[in-house]
Amino acid sequence: MALDPNYQTLAQITITALNHFIYGIYTTTFGFCASILYRKSTILKLVTAIFLFTFTTVEKASSFTADIYGSCESCHSKSEYVERLYYLAYYFRFASSAVADGILLLRYYAVLGRRWRTIVLPGLIYLGSHIAGFIVIFESIPDAVEVVAGVELHGFKDVAVGMTGLVIGLNNLLMSSLIGFRIFATTREVAPHFHSKPRRMYNTAVAATLESGVLYSVFLAVTCIFQIKFAWPRSKPDDYTNFTIWRIVISALLRCWSSVAGIASTTIIVRIALGRSIDQSVIQTV
Repeated sequence: MALDPNYQTLAQITITALNHFIYGIYTTTFGFCASILYRKSTILKLVTAIFLFTFTTVEKASSFTADIYGSCESCHSKSEYVERLYYLAYYFRFASSAVADGILLLRYYAVLGRRWRTIVLPGLIYLGSHIAGFIVIFESIPDAVEVVAGVELHGFKDVAVGMTGLVIGLNNLLMSSLIGFRIFATTREVAPHFHSKPRRMYNTAVAATLESGVLYSVFLAVTCIFQIKFAWPRSKPDDYTNFTIWRIVISALLRCWSSVAGIASTTIIVRIALGRSIDQSVIQTV
């Protein structure tokens, strides 16, 4: 049984509202970040933050425009145009992810003592997963892959996007976990210099959460697991209504991907610019 058209319209409006609400939070964070970076004349960090915000903004504009054309009854003849807009949104979604994950990779490198051996594996996974993501989006998948997979190209693409995002999320989660562990270990070494144990625990928890990007990593991994589960081709859903609702939820989460990544990365940049990163704090404390 299909969902009522009015319900689908309401769901689409809800997705758009949630998407732009998260984007609004990101815009506020970016404005705060840009103001700080401009005053401190940290041009490289400012340019990085601007690139990340620009990619996210283009992704939001593409998705919103595609939604408008897709919901317009007189625009059905432009379905190919709508599809291209959605692909463009996916492209910039991965582009913003590439910038955000690159920031996390560099933070991982800095927190773990700037030893190049520590970033070899995460760096290779970072490059491979994002290149694979762009390949999937641009439909550069050989016909042989479609034959081996035994599914239609469209279904395989949705699964491939989910798998690529899951690899990115798990790689980020690994780096986030190691960053958090390093922060707790470093803080423990300088514990005698802190005046209050509760304050030390609070500062450590805040630093570990904000600088490791763990919330973004968990968000991405969980979202992509759902994407794979519900995009996997099947003959017929057991409960079409429940299946459709889950697809709406997953669509909302995927559209928040770039904004959540931007918030996490911009927060890291701001903490570094303000001198509140864990390595700077330890130096000042000691």
